[in-house]
Amino acid sequence: MADSDPECGGLTCKACSPQKQACAEDRLLAAFYRKIIDRYEEQISFGEEKSVIELKKLVAPSKEVEEVANSLSTASPVEGAFPAFASRCLEFLKGITLLSSGLKFSFWLTPSETLELRAGDSMDKAILLCSLLLAKGSSTAVVRVVELDDGVKHALVCFLHGGAAYVFDAAHSKSWSGPSVEEVLSEACVDGKMVVRSLYEFNSESYSSLQ
Repeated sequence: MADSDPECGGLTCKACSPQKQACAEDRLLAAFYRKIIDRYEEQISFGEEKSVIELKKLVAPSKEVEEVANSLSTASPVEGAFPAFASRCLEFLKGITLLSSGLKFSFWLTPSETLELRAGDSMDKAILLCSLLLAKGSSTAVVRVVELDDGVKHALVCFLHGGAAYVFDAAHSKSWSGPSVEEVLSEACVDGKMVVRSLYEFNSESYSSLQ
């Protein structure tokens, strides 16, 4: 008879014990790495501060992003194809796990790193989405950082097409459209919260403060 283990349905078996041991080791490693991060928080925070030029470089499509964009695009462009492509990108991003690092400072992943890890926070996912849209020729796609009614800052992706404005929330897989970005944002509900104001926006070519 195997030993009783409430975390394993009442029994400990040879098949699951190595898995549980690996999970325990992963938790220890995570705690160990967190200690390192906490100790060098100030240095990491300083290194992660981004200039306008660095922000623009961050969203510029990489080879990996272009490959994904090509895989999501249709063979021949048709009317309304770009919003449909953007929706496929949003659907693709459902496979990117939304993480909250709990860090006291911003840590920026590149779109290629987000693809590699298959995970990222709301900013990482927004930057990846914007980069995908830029890879397929959008000149208006931007990451727009807004403030929600609970004071939290949140990253959205906005673009214009065919006389309409589109706003995509990569973190929660939602999208809205309307006559202008401002009108869309005035009615958009992000995870149960309303947008209070826009703070700034950027893409690979420009950066604008909106305050």
